[in-house]
Amino acid sequence: MKNTIKLLIFGILYSVSFLILYLYYLVPVWGIDGYDIYRANPYLLICFVYTILPIIFAKELNLSSFISFFIYFLMYVPVIYTLYFNSKIISYVELFIIHTLLMLFMILFFWISNLNLKKFHIKIGFDKDFIFTIFFVFILIIYIYKYKSFFSLKNFNEIYLLRKENVEMLRGISRYIPMWSVGIIIPYFFSLNLYKRDLKIRLVYLGISIIYAFVMYAFLGMKSVIFIFPFMFGIYFVLKYFKKSFFHFILLVLSLIVLSLILLPDVGILYWIKSIILQRTLAVSGWTMSKYYDYFTEVGYSYYTHVDILNKFLGIDVYYPFGSLGFGQLIALEIGATTDASFNANFWATDGIAAFGIPGLIIINIISLFLLIIFNLLSSKNELIIKQQIIMCTGFLMNLTNVGLFESLLNGGGFFIIIYLLFNSERVSYENRAS
Repeated sequence: MKNTIKLLIFGILYSVSFLILYLYYLVPVWGIDGYDIYRANPYLLICFVYTILPIIFAKELNLSSFISFFIYFLMYVPVIYTLYFNSKIISYVELFIIHTLLMLFMILFFWISNLNLKKFHIKIGFDKDFIFTIFFVFILIIYIYKYKSFFSLKNFNEIYLLRKENVEMLRGISRYIPMWSVGIIIPYFFSLNLYKRDLKIRLVYLGISIIYAFVMYAFLGMKSVIFIFPFMFGIYFVLKYFKKSFFHFILLVLSLIVLSLILLPDVGILYWIKSIILQRTLAVSGWTMSKYYDYFTEVGYSYYTHVDILNKFLGIDVYYPFGSLGFGQLIALEIGATTDASFNANFWATDGIAAFGIPGLIIINIISLFLLIIFNLLSSKNELIIKQQIIMCTGFLMNLTNVGLFESLLNGGGFFIIIYLLFNSERVSYENRAS
């Protein structure tokens, strides 16, 4: 009961902080990019209540509950508020249906995470870390050998041109390496660096993760390979010192960060820092959800024809209704940008709304529930290994906020994480640190 009350208090704090963020920063500063207020009435109270209810079902920290919590603060809360404020065409009936569905599924996410399921692993007699390391290092060597002449260090204003020039050269498996780098490879090496016993081995793992980040930035201008490091270290710090109050601490820190940054002036480097943290990280899931709803409700849905790998697996030839343009490019054209920009969206918007509207939301959330059960079954009971697994999954979860679930699993490294968790290697040794 005491924990529930604390979660309720910090949930209220975060909900109010995001509401203030939207009204007093996103609309005034980023209104030109599509943050608006199309309705303001007592229904906002329903939004407020809905943003708070799911978090009180969060209990013990484990891999599944971390995934659910990540979805809660980076997707769920922004989507609830922004869909209400920012959708031009949604009716109150549809808004209530979507909000209620998301709220119920968010509660189910936490409920499933709390289940004490019997763990399932395939025991192997060799070190799985050695196999994964050899495989990922081999990929890195091939990548450097093949593309080293195209490496170029650019500032953030020039990386989009670099990416446009070089991405067209990627063929075959090379096309998947950039998303794998963020989704699994860099988090994998960084997490082992934090929890292995031997200092020399830890430094090797850290070095490989940094080299991967350098290669992906120099070749494709991927900013995410830079920003993921402080994010992972921040998660590690909280796990190390505030594990028992993890959910409370994260909600408190996020709220304080939001409220503090809003007070700072939008000039120079402060403008850049505020835009990265507040708009491009915390708020973007809600913005894309509202844009995807308005666009695909009017022009029609993909009916999952956008999932190329699924179509190939089923061996069917399907008709994708939007030609050669991806969802993100369609939204770019809709808001007046060019197809060089791509406004990708979270898995609710991509595999839910754009795929099949409100029924699509039900479908993708049911699939997500089964995936959470899988993570619950495959996660460890060892507290130290749980921490390593949580950090290893951060990249995959970042992908979920920017692309669909199917793409995150198949192209973004999620499949590798499941394989890694499936096998239990008794020879893997983690540093014996206090929780």
